Amino acid sequence: MPGEHGAWAKHANWHADTHVPLLLRVPGLTDGGVSTDAYVETIDLFPTLVEAAGLGRLPSCPAAAPWDTPLCTEGQSFLPLVREPSRPWKGEALSQYPRGGKKGGLMGYSMNTRLAGHEV
Repeated sequence: MPGEHGAWAKHANWHADTHVPLLLRVPGLTDGGVSTDAYVETIDLFPTLVEAAGLGRLPSCPAAAPWDTPLCTEGQSFLPLVREPSRPWKGEALSQYPRGGKKGGLMGYSMNTRLAGHEV
């Protein structure tokens, strides 16, 4: 974000802020390279790394009182996508970032999706 929208860091929900490069190395699985245009979200990293490490799948956090669950995730492992990059996957990527600080702060939300072949 060097200077775009007057910003010098990725601390907003602008399109340029919500895109980050993702490189994943899983020995025996990504050897030779894997590439996809599918959407993944940073919330999906933890369950993906846990599964790639051979520790199984994390349970989804329950809607009611997720803080009472010792280990859960709101993300989704994208290891199936690594194994089969052309498979159907998410049609959007969501993000949020707080604005306004402690003085009546607001939560900002954004969604990246493809619309008629164009990323928006």
